[in-house]
Amino acid sequence: LSGLEVLPTEHSLVSIYPNPFNPITTINYELHSDTDVSILVYDIRGGEVEKLINNYEAAGFYQISWNAAEHASGIYIIQLTAGREILSQKVVLIK
Repeated sequence: LSGLEVLPTEHSLVSIYPNPFNPITTINYELHSDTDVSILVYDIRGGEVEKLINNYEAAGFYQISWNAAEHASGIYIIQLTAGREILSQKVVLIK
């Protein structure tokens, strides 16, 4: 089996760390199939704050960072849309 790449079995928003964070957090996510992907950040009132990704991506494991230095302290929602699946996780920015 060496040399074979193991792919994720589902789309998932694996982890966001550190959380709470100041000012950078790392977002790990997995895609089980090639698909359109977007990662958006919303404030607690549901307003879109930032678009981190809006691409077609291959199945696999991914990691991106969000630098929130220009945003106020508070609770934010990271939303991953992969195909028809929507996953979200709450993060806390503390300055």
